[in-house]
Amino acid sequence: LSCPYSKVSWVCGFFTDTVRDSFLIDPAIILIVVGVVMFFITFCGCIGALRENIRLLKTFSFSLTLVFLTQLAIAILGFFYSDQLEKGLCAPMDI
Repeated sequence: LSCPYSKVSWVCGFFTDTVRDSFLIDPAIILIVVGVVMFFITFCGCIGALRENIRLLKTFSFSLTLVFLTQLAIAILGFFYSDQLEKGLCAPMDI
């Protein structure tokens, strides 16, 4: 009885590790997370402007600055590592 269980556990363990490793780089999950973050940022800006709450407006301004600097850093890194980025993106598609 232990032999079939060990095979099932090995297959399920391999499947679980594969799903766990690919889950964080799944584009749908990334887009959902970015959408939720952007919702909260814009919610702070909207409610801050509606209620004239300086703290929410400062949070909104800081968040937009942080998003802009993050995008700028990713663009600069993408420019400097464009060869590696191209190999990484084209390899899974077999182009």
